[in-house]
Amino acid sequence: MSKQIKQTMKPNFFLTIAFSLWMSSVFAQNSENNEESLKQDEIPVAILKSYQKDFGNPDEKGNWELFYIEDLGTQKLTPEFYRYTIKKNGERVEYFYKPDGKLYRTKGTGKLKKSRKK
Repeated sequence: MSKQIKQTMKPNFFLTIAFSLWMSSVFAQNSENNEESLKQDEIPVAILKSYQKDFGNPDEKGNWELFYIEDLGTQKLTPEFYRYTIKKNGERVEYFYKPDGKLYRTKGTGKLKKSRKK
């Protein structure tokens, strides 16, 4: 190849790479992660029943949050998980539930009842 063609190809190659990276960032912004505080009466029944089975009635001092993904194109909201946070014995405890009501993670000193362990 001639020197002139090589010099022309280098900037075109870098422009193509830059354009590809820019396009991937544009498409990645089609959805957005969000969270929202909820009142206890806004929590799905399946999640409340699961919590009550494992730990008894939720304390009014606890906080419920919904983590969801919003599709910016269609404005559709898709719940990812719910989190219940409370202080027990001075330590923050978090319980994470899938939208179908299954407990999938705890953080802190909260322990499951033996009936839930298998």
